[in-house]
Amino acid sequence: MVSIPPDTTPGTSKKRKSTTTNDPSPEKDKTRKYAQASRTLKACELCRKQKTRCFRSPENPNSCLRCRFLSKTCSFENEETEGEISGMLPFNLSNQETTKKIDMIHDGINQILNYMKNGARTEDAKLLLDASESMKDRSNSIVNANDQNIPQFDSFKSVSSASPIAILQQLFPHQCNTSITNPMLQNTTLIQKEDVITLGILSEHEVTELISNFRRNYGRWVSFPSSVSTENLIVQIKEKSDLLLTSCCLVSFRYYKYKGPNNRSMECQLLTQRLTQDLNNSLVKYTSFGTCLGQVEFLQALVILSIYSKSLSKLDHSLNLDPWFLSNIGLSTFITKTALIDDFKEIDDETVEIQGETYNKLTILRIYNHLCLAHISNCIFSGRMCILDSNRVEKCATTLSLLNATNFDGRMVSEIGLLFITYKYLQNVSEIDSYQKLDHIFEKVVLDIKSWFVQWEYLFSQPALHFLEFNYNFCSMLVYYVYCFTRLKLLGEVAHHGILDEDIFTDVFQKIDNEKLLETMYEYCLQVISHTNNIENDSYFAYLSDQIHFTFYFCCVFMIKLQKVMTNKDMLPAKNRKRLINVIQSLIDKFERISTDYPHDIIVTYKNNLETCLKENFI
Repeated sequence: MVSIPPDTTPGTSKKRKSTTTNDPSPEKDKTRKYAQASRTLKACELCRKQKTRCFRSPENPNSCLRCRFLSKTCSFENEETEGEISGMLPFNLSNQETTKKIDMIHDGINQILNYMKNGARTEDAKLLLDASESMKDRSNSIVNANDQNIPQFDSFKSVSSASPIAILQQLFPHQCNTSITNPMLQNTTLIQKEDVITLGILSEHEVTELISNFRRNYGRWVSFPSSVSTENLIVQIKEKSDLLLTSCCLVSFRYYKYKGPNNRSMECQLLTQRLTQDLNNSLVKYTSFGTCLGQVEFLQALVILSIYSKSLSKLDHSLNLDPWFLSNIGLSTFITKTALIDDFKEIDDETVEIQGETYNKLTILRIYNHLCLAHISNCIFSGRMCILDSNRVEKCATTLSLLNATNFDGRMVSEIGLLFITYKYLQNVSEIDSYQKLDHIFEKVVLDIKSWFVQWEYLFSQPALHFLEFNYNFCSMLVYYVYCFTRLKLLGEVAHHGILDEDIFTDVFQKIDNEKLLETMYEYCLQVISHTNNIENDSYFAYLSDQIHFTFYFCCVFMIKLQKVMTNKDMLPAKNRKRLINVIQSLIDKFERISTDYPHDIIVTYKNNLETCLKENFI
């Protein structure tokens, strides 16, 4: 067995942090910190065009080192501080960003006051307050983000700009545009739109309540504008996307106290049938080269369905959504629209124009990031290939270049990066044929995760309800398990000719002769399932993504099987087993409290399977 690097031992972030100080020399560490401190918040025009890092000159603060070396006029010279007081402020507080921040705060306060004066809905005013609250966490995300070479929005076109199709589109724009115009656009005014309201599935009042609930509990995934009232938002969605309206209603309906004329299961069946029809129609309409109204809303719907497809598919037997496939379609469509069709036109630093309408650039980029998150997660869960390469994954960091990005965006980018590291490792070990190659790949992924941790460790200090450390522990546990499994497979002791034993966990754990590996997996897994202790609010737990619920479920099964083997090997003290039972039972109780009365509710399935597994395997 390969030895375990000392800095990969699981535990709290503080303990891990102390181990990293042994690696670099003090002088190198000092140089690195100086470089980070001197790197500018915003690159000059020349460095931005060259897509290289920008450092202010210590001798001349009005120029960067690159421009001085090349004897070029630096754009910083045109941004000299005005007045004596400006010279006393740090660079990041004495530029145009400060004015933009103040304007945003001022506009937000005015919007809240207007809502209160006009007697608007309480939850709509609360949405504005929640949005402004998230801005408080912005600074850390952006400052740390500039330690990287952050891609810009137009970089989505960079890979395809030299492609044959792109070249011909530039040479013959009229012919190309004619050939890819969607004929469905020409007759949209003649088509009578049908949705859950016009079909009588839900009343306007019910839709308003469902969308309000969606905004409160799921809105982070689609970034609906907080300044728009729920009633006006529904009008906008109805005009652009029946699929988005149905998706939001169905996700929200799961925990909705329905009081309509039909029974709950009948209403749910009608909604799922409508979702199937809307999805089929939208796939034909939006996944072609055509340009149609509602492209953003189609992608928002795919985000929602990708993140909650497991739980939605259990509401009715006729619905069987695949999150890997849906996120695949969403990403393929997004890449096509941004790279080839040029539907997403950049207006300024914060705005994008799509089909004559303006959208917040952060909203568009968050859609891409959330599709990436859902897709890579399900690639790991299902073992299927990822349609993203490293270049497209790096584009996720584009959000961090925006003024209104928050720590939420920083956590999203870091989580996607960690999941992609794990995915590549799983793909690499699947084809190896020797122990030497396996050990090399394992040692490399350990170093990759360590480098990732050093880069994003500051985010681990965020409130406990964030799931970055949760995913860090899950990915680390999975990396070690796959290493052990693959090594045993090379020995011919498991999975002969791809046929797995019914209880593969027990089979693998029993054959691992390195107790340190078992202990490491145990500690990482315990960190994952112990995260449930940080979630006191059952409603918050209920609205978490399917990815988080599945990870909790998988790790509990993993831990139950692992503890039995470790107990038989006299590796697990009685007090540790008692603590473990309490943690697992706590999660089972949470699943019980958030379960619904649907016959095949996914949460009920998780709860029942864990209870059975716990009963059969605890000695």
